Amino acid sequence: MTELKSHENNIAKFEFNVSYDDFKKATDTVYKRNKKRYRIDGFRPGHVPRRVLEKMYGPEIFYDDAIQIVFPEPYEKAVEELGLEVIDQPSVDLD
Repeated sequence: MTELKSHENNIAKFEFNVSYDDFKKATDTVYKRNKKRYRIDGFRPGHVPRRVLEKMYGPEIFYDDAIQIVFPEPYEKAVEELGLEVIDQPSVDLD
């Protein structure tokens, strides 16, 4: 469900939700796609367990790339549902 918060001065502010399951799948995909890049002493290159990476760097290590995976589809649906004409890249605030 998309909720239009404001629409003034050619700036529309709206909210939509992405399910936890979709976001979890995206973080799993990001880990699998990038695990060969991580090198930590005691582990063979590309074989660092996910929980070790998340403990060292925080679970947010995968969030930026996961957002790039889950964001486009609901964003496009929201723009279409609200009948907006996009003229610039979106600015995103995450909760």
